[in-house]
Amino acid sequence: MIRKRGFTLIELLVVIAIIGLLASIVLVSLNTARGKARDTKRLSDIRQIIIALEMFYDSYGRYPDNNDGISSAGECVGQGVSCGDSNAFENAISDFMAAVPADPRHNCPDSSSSCGGSYYYYAYDYSHSGCDPVIGFHLFENDSMRSKYQRQDTTSGGDMDLDDCEYNYCLE
Repeated sequence: MIRKRGFTLIELLVVIAIIGLLASIVLVSLNTARGKARDTKRLSDIRQIIIALEMFYDSYGRYPDNNDGISSAGECVGQGVSCGDSNAFENAISDFMAAVPADPRHNCPDSSSSCGGSYYYYAYDYSHSGCDPVIGFHLFENDSMRSKYQRQDTTSGGDMDLDDCEYNYCLE
């Protein structure tokens, strides 16, 4: 008697289901890691921008302001990102930072746009209420990063939605 070796349909379906389950678990954990990596990049970008702003201050005795064409309502920050068709902030610190980074998930041209849901941007405001000047970004993606860093100032009100930002850094 000759026996044929092989797998039954049930065995194959069970193996495929297990592989699918494992793949979905890996994808979920990768998405969490990607969000945390983008949050870490946001913090790093803001630190680099702060260094460039401090170098600007050392050279000119002031932070970038309306003398540099920056709106008193504040500006979005980032290479190729414009709010009101202005890249005055990027131009002002171009001697100190070759390319000003944009938020890794930048999807909102300015705070007055209807972005719908979550939006991501860096912002700078030299005349922010209670903290002059201030730089920050709107959202963290990872809850543990949000609880660890939170807001770095106590400002109320302001422009460019900085009062709604989860991470603000007061330069003075």
